[in-house]
Amino acid sequence: MSLQKNYISGISGLRALSIIMVLMSHWGYFHPKGVFFIINNGAFGVNVFFVISGFLITTLLITEENNSGKISLRNFYIRRTLRIFPAFYFLLLFYFILQVFNVITISVPSWITSLTYTKYFPIKNGIDNYTFHFWSLSIEEHFYLIWPFVFFYFPAYRKKILILLACAFPFLRMLFYKYNMFWPNGDFSIFYRGDGIVWGCIIAFYQHDIIEFFKRKRKLIYLPFAMLLFLLYMERLNIESSTKLHLGYFNLPLGGSFGTITSICIGLIIIITAHFKTLWSWLLNTKPLNYIGKLSYSLYLYQQIFLLHFQFTMNNQILVFTLFISMALFSYYMIELPFLKLKKRFNV
Repeated sequence: MSLQKNYISGISGLRALSIIMVLMSHWGYFHPKGVFFIINNGAFGVNVFFVISGFLITTLLITEENNSGKISLRNFYIRRTLRIFPAFYFLLLFYFILQVFNVITISVPSWITSLTYTKYFPIKNGIDNYTFHFWSLSIEEHFYLIWPFVFFYFPAYRKKILILLACAFPFLRMLFYKYNMFWPNGDFSIFYRGDGIVWGCIIAFYQHDIIEFFKRKRKLIYLPFAMLLFLLYMERLNIESSTKLHLGYFNLPLGGSFGTITSICIGLIIIITAHFKTLWSWLLNTKPLNYIGKLSYSLYLYQQIFLLHFQFTMNNQILVFTLFISMALFSYYMIELPFLKLKKRFNV
């Protein structure tokens, strides 16, 4: 793994596969058979993003601390702001223009939850089809409001806090599942999905031990892949089977698209991809996947308006997809990239 220029091998490729899963799921025109059913699993794709996020940010915090003896909270939040805010608020400006011309309608509460990253909060009329995907951004922003302070002020308790959270989340999921009225849309909240980020952080702390383990037990590097396919297949079988397998109380806390075991497997795959030469790591480092990975944030931002709205109002799907890609490219090159260059001044 190379940490030069904040680059970790294979991360862009993993992001590419993740956004492809989300796009396939939301577009709804593809129903792949066999093992390829996984590419139509948007919930799993989002969880991969969460684990990558926790792993990458914690790795960079650890690197900064090792290099300078401490971390700069100021620089962290500047980097985070420059990475997330410009493209996000430009999209909201784009939405505002569409609303002025009566192309879309977004309620005042939904504007508020969008502008303030509170999309998963139970606010009446606070969600709609155009902005609902911001729930995942809200989860990330809330986690990173707290985690750097824990990292900075409680160095002796970092791992313990993370492990405690990781153990608590499966129980929280069951609680929200059983008592849905406790928090409407709870399955799109940090209480339901936050442990993907937490497990990414934990894997970052133990990555050197994991590397040494797989060096000694090289044949086991394929085990996380096999476990993931098994867990995702069992989840799908449980949903689609005419005779229910009654696996919900296993899938929800531990397996499925975002359970504990699933998140651990994703974290292990990140390590394997970065450190071991396999056909998988070669694939994730190919130029097409790396390029799609770079565009993943812009693709994520614009997929909702084009794939979930205009597909119903325009008959030409090729035109819709062309508009979608064009806006994502514009967002990346004209909005994201200039701020990413500025962000480098505050890098580790």
